[in-house]
Amino acid sequence: MVLAAIINARKTVVHAAKAVGAVTGADILKAMVKAGGKAITLVNNTAGQASIGDADNAKDVVISGVIALRAVG
Repeated sequence: MVLAAIINARKTVVHAAKAVGAVTGADILKAMVKAGGKAITLVNNTAGQASIGDADNAKDVVISGVIALRAVG
């Protein structure tokens, strides 16, 4: 009985961790396609950060989207 409870608790933790990761991934994907096009603008930027206004005050999720897009492209 105790072993079954431990196994079920482990499964619950694993499923919860997967759900948290999925939400984070979805947020990054949203940022890549929306946010006023900031992610796309930053991906296409070849100059330094100071030359583009969208880099200022960019949210972490936008920056994560930019990193993902640059890695793919």
